[in-house]
Amino acid sequence: MGYEWLHFNVETDKEGIVVATLTEKKVLTLGTIQSITHELEVLLGFANKSKKLVVNFAEVEFMTTTMIGALMRFDEQATNRNIRYAFCALQLQMMQVLTISQLRRHFPIRRDVTSACRFVKTEDESCR
Repeated sequence: MGYEWLHFNVETDKEGIVVATLTEKKVLTLGTIQSITHELEVLLGFANKSKKLVVNFAEVEFMTTTMIGALMRFDEQATNRNIRYAFCALQLQMMQVLTISQLRRHFPIRRDVTSACRFVKTEDESCR
C-alpha cells in the first residue's frame, strides 16, 4: 500500500520496511526544508512498528547544504527510537559535500533501494 505526502511517496514492502521517496527535484528554500523535516519526523512514527526505514533520494537533483542539518536531526531521532534506517540514491554533489565535511561516515548510505532494504534488515552495525 502506498501513500502520497507533500514531499514523499511512502510504501511499505512485504517485510514491513517503510520506503519513502523524496519527490522534490530541488530542495532549495528554508520553507521546503522545514516541511521535509516535519515529514521526516512523521516518517519515524510511521516506521515505529517495523523499526526499518529507507529514505530514497533518487528523484532529487539538488539539495542545499542546509538540508544536512535536517538529516543530522533525523539521524538523532531515528537512533533515539531504535529505528534502523538508510539513505539511498544520493546525487554525486551531495555525496561530495558529505565527504568533504567528513559526515559521509555518519549516515548509512546505500546505492539503491534494494541495497538499502538489505542493509536495514541486517543487525550488523559494522555495515554502516
